[in-house]
This record gives sequence, structure tokens and C-alpha cells, in this order.
Amino acid sequence: MILEGKKYAELINNETKEILKELNEKSIYPCLAVVVVGNDHASAVYVRNKKRVLDNLGISNMDVVLPENISKEELEKKLNELSNNKVVTSILLQLPLPEHLKEDTNEIMSHICSEKDVDGFTAENIGNLDLYKNVIAPCTPAGIIKMLKYENVEIEKVEEVKPQKKI
Repeated sequence: MILEGKKYAELINNETKEILKELNEKSIYPCLAVVVVGNDHASAVYVRNKKRVLDNLGISNMDVVLPENISKEELEKKLNELSNNKVVTSILLQLPLPEHLKEDTNEIMSHICSEKDVDGFTAENIGNLDLYKNVIAPCTPAGIIKMLKYENVEIEKVEEVKPQKKI
């Protein structure tokens, strides 16, 4: 069986529009901060595509482009600022980081508030995912599971991760 991603993306985007409508009725307006360090070409393409989808869905987003040579401390400070920003409801740190920061990726990620960790990569979210707790699941495996469920494909020992309650 070949699963065509575009078909499922449309289904998921339509579901997302309905969820957004409900949130907006409650005066909740999601905003994703996308943090990019340096100028990696593949990352730029990936971020541009994400931004196009966000714009089409009507989700606010902000680009946070930081210089390639940023220090670990400066990057952590920026992530802390975004975590404490009430307008920002989710944060995506585009990986991979530049070479001088790669070995500290996990420590740097820990400066993203787990409730705003859109990729589900903080240690807390990874641990909760392993325990099937109510967390933000990494989008690629969650999307694959959703596609398989649309097609009623049986999956052994997989529980659907419920969406994060806080925004």
C-alpha cells in the first residue's frame, strides 16, 4: 500500500482549521516561533514550507533568525525569552544546529518550555511520550500513525497520544 502524503495533509489541515476555529472562538490564538540558527540551505527550505502551511491555516508565526556564530548562552537566553513570551504558544528550534552547538543540542533544547515544545523533543516530553502521558508528540511519527489510522491499518502496541491541553 502506498500512502500519498498530500491527501492526508489536506485531511489534517481541514481538521486543524476546525480546531483553530474553536480556539479562536475562545480568544485563543496560536503563534509558532520558528528559531533558525545560521543559514543552512535545507533548513531554510524546510522552514519556508512550514511557514507557507502556517500562513494558509491562518496560524500566527514569527521567524527568529540568529547568526551562525551565536553562543550557546545567547541561544539559551533567546529560547528562555520565547518560552516566557505570552504571545508565543509554541516554539520550534530548527535542527541541526551549527557545528559548535551540536554536542549541546539536548541542553539547549531544555531551555524551551515543555508546553511550547512543538516537536516534542525536550527531555520531559520524550519521557512523557514513552510513558504514554498527555504530551506533544513528535510530528513525523504522529502524522504517520494518523495516516495509518485513516486507512484502518492495524498497529501493534500503539496508543494515540492525546493532544496537549495547554496552549
